[in-house]
Amino acid sequence: MKGVYFLLVCLIAFSVGVYGQEELTIDDIIDMVQAGLSDSFVLQKIRISTLEYSPTVEDLVELRQAGVSERIILALMGVGYKGRLNSTSQTQTRYANEDMPHPDYELFGGYSAFFLDGSEDVRGWNITSTNHFNNLVGLTIDGGGYYYGGFNQSMYTFFAGPQFSFRYTKWVTPYVRALGGGTWVQPGLFGVTPITGSQFGYGYGAGFGVDVRIKQGLAFRAGPVDFISLRILGVNHDQVRASMGIVGRW
Repeated sequence: MKGVYFLLVCLIAFSVGVYGQEELTIDDIIDMVQAGLSDSFVLQKIRISTLEYSPTVEDLVELRQAGVSERIILALMGVGYKGRLNSTSQTQTRYANEDMPHPDYELFGGYSAFFLDGSEDVRGWNITSTNHFNNLVGLTIDGGGYYYGGFNQSMYTFFAGPQFSFRYTKWVTPYVRALGGGTWVQPGLFGVTPITGSQFGYGYGAGFGVDVRIKQGLAFRAGPVDFISLRILGVNHDQVRASMGIVGRW
């Protein structure tokens, strides 16, 4: 008899979980998008709700014409009647997961050090801003300041390039990136002297790192470690730069 009671309790709990969810319509999705809500917000709402009915081809066309993104439409296609996930599509299930959709923007700030060839290492700060176009590809803008004798002896770097993130879990996000840009160096490094005056140079490189999730919208960045080649006064200088700090996500 106790087993029967236990089974009844489980069935009631299951029924509340399934039928207690709010039912969404296609018009609800369009209203949320046209109200300016982000894709991540709409995807989360889809995940915790059910659909009134499975979307038809006409519904999909209407959604696209209303400006609904492909990510949201894929999530809707992965949800059947009463919110059942279609297990035949790994991509659809992935987009329906609240943690898999990428942040639109990331802002990193933290400590950074250049390990120079034949010179004393210089330390300072590094800030990057990344705009993610999809789960994989983003554009990173990177800036840093490094000091080797006070603010009157410093170098500043400014780079930009593509970043590729690999989002297989919500807790850890490894990434690789390529950078190109320039640097401004005051006398004291790379052969720059008071006679030559401060010099601009250019550089390029590649790097990798990993973000470890702290909570929603916040992560710790271990790295990036960048291998950078700078050309200043006609001479190439191969450097390693390492940074660490906090990432904000939106």
